[in-house]
Amino acid sequence: MMRSLAVKMVLAFSAILIFFSIVIGTAFNYLFTKHTANIQFAQIQEQGMAIAGIVSNYLETPGQLPEHNAHEGNKGHGNGQNGMGQGVQKLLTTLEAMTTGEIWIVDDQAKSITFGHHGEMLSYGELPEGAEKMIRKVFAGEITTGEAFNPLMPEENITLGVPVYNQTGDAIVAGVLLHTPVKGMEQASREGNNILRISLAVAFGLSVVITLFLVSRLTKPLKRMEETAKTLTAGDYSARTGIVQKDEIGSLAKSLDVFAERLEQAEKESRDQEQARRDFISGISHELRTPVTVMRASLESLIDGVITDPAQVEANYRQLNEEGKQLERLVNDLLELTRLQNPGFALNLETIDFQQVLSDNVRMAKAIARDKEIRITKNAPEGEVLLLGDYGRLRQLVAILLDNAIKYSDAGSEVILNLTIEAKEMVLKVIDHGVGIAIEDAEKIFDRFFHKGGGTGLGLPIAREIATRHQGTLSCQSTPGVGSTFQLTLPVLRETRQEE
Repeated sequence: MMRSLAVKMVLAFSAILIFFSIVIGTAFNYLFTKHTANIQFAQIQEQGMAIAGIVSNYLETPGQLPEHNAHEGNKGHGNGQNGMGQGVQKLLTTLEAMTTGEIWIVDDQAKSITFGHHGEMLSYGELPEGAEKMIRKVFAGEITTGEAFNPLMPEENITLGVPVYNQTGDAIVAGVLLHTPVKGMEQASREGNNILRISLAVAFGLSVVITLFLVSRLTKPLKRMEETAKTLTAGDYSARTGIVQKDEIGSLAKSLDVFAERLEQAEKESRDQEQARRDFISGISHELRTPVTVMRASLESLIDGVITDPAQVEANYRQLNEEGKQLERLVNDLLELTRLQNPGFALNLETIDFQQVLSDNVRMAKAIARDKEIRITKNAPEGEVLLLGDYGRLRQLVAILLDNAIKYSDAGSEVILNLTIEAKEMVLKVIDHGVGIAIEDAEKIFDRFFHKGGGTGLGLPIAREIATRHQGTLSCQSTPGVGSTFQLTLPVLRETRQEE
């Protein structure tokens, strides 16, 4: 997949580069050719003006342009004896050495043109179509260009016509035709285009190399994310991308790592819950098996007549009764938890005074705490603390908290109950001083499948369900070896006013 993406990216970048190369090349060719032509035309025009000045000076010297007897029948190929003379031949030779083209001097009076190193002449009658019109423009004072003389040339030329004025500049005494080969002008354009092609080819090659490098940089983290996703799909949630980038790819990699971390945490919690469920079933089985075993042994002894002493018989009956109560409590706890977790189970809600719930539980708990010489201290505001609740369930909740506090407190220590009113809530804190709870177990103790130490582990799950059904919360903060604080928060109907 990554290979396909890399190929697509390289092809896309290459297509863009080719497109822009074509656009830039076409625009450059047009602009460069036009610019080169303008420069060369300006140079030719400058040369033509300079040559016209030289011819003007020459014609103003003694021995100026003689009269010509052009004969239409000789096709202009005279030897120069009837033309402008040996001086003009030398002048043409000198001028043509200064340019890349060919120079013709036009004598409008003689209707002839002198050209070549030998002073060859050409009459107007031998000119191709349009050439004489171009000459007329020259003698009208225009600087003109055209291709009308090409039929007389061995190769394609651009002809520049420049009028030659006398020294005072008030009369045109001759004309200069400067023929420049087109191939010379095209050569510069071709060389410029060749340089452009080479530059574009080098730039394209470098761009492809850079593109391959960038594509590799882009697809490498994507490849790593793909491998991480496959590893996660295979069930190994410990895999991470390890990509740290401040861009969209980095954000995606971070999201994938967070997802993997949550999957790993969920898997761990699932394993813990499964283990807790097994431990719970094992604990419940043990709790059920122990009283059943004792009851069965006692019943067999009574049935078989092994025990005949009335006192021992009565003791066995009492033992059977206690074990039966234990079974009943265990079954009731299971039923209680199941009922409370059922959304359809309704509480018997009424307006009650939580102070009464607290007092009843403290009175009952003191009798249990007496055996361990544990002091129970209640700190509560004066007056009623009214709330909407199920008296029996709330009493059961506080009883569970007090029973646990006494059970896990050190002998001779103190269990403190602090009741306060905060805004529209009452907060009860049950504080004990004993073994405490491990930090990692502080939240698990409310899980119905969590079971550690003695007991069935159903009390606290039941207590939290009761708190939740009353729109309250139950939480725990504990320090191992110091003690635990269970905090119950419930909404109240009316705040308690402190006595002044």
